[in-house]
Amino acid sequence: MKNGYILVVDDDPIVLNMVSTLFSRFGCPVHCAHDGVEALSIFEQTPAELVVTDFEMPMMNGWQLGVRLKELSPATKVVIMTGCSPESLPEYIGNGWIDGWLFKPFRLSEMQTILEQIGLPHLLG
Repeated sequence: MKNGYILVVDDDPIVLNMVSTLFSRFGCPVHCAHDGVEALSIFEQTPAELVVTDFEMPMMNGWQLGVRLKELSPATKVVIMTGCSPESLPEYIGNGWIDGWLFKPFRLSEMQTILEQIGLPHLLG
């Protein structure tokens, strides 16, 4: 699924803009969604190569979205961004559905490390 697009999902417009701009600056095509329902609608039309989503959102959290996306397209990589601590998410982390976790605030180097770990280092140059 190389050369696909990146779907960024966050109900906070500032974070949505920041993360989508980051990928756009590296030449990646980016689609944005403000919640999981909107993201699922976009994804069902054309699966993304990577989905970077917030964890805590109304209607559908990032984990629920990630599971649904993986059911539709197991090859899609899903990374969740969250302000929660890893210790508060033991039932979600390491369950095999989500490919990577970013804990806010995170640095570009942390995003690069995650992308390398999941086999998508080309997305940030």
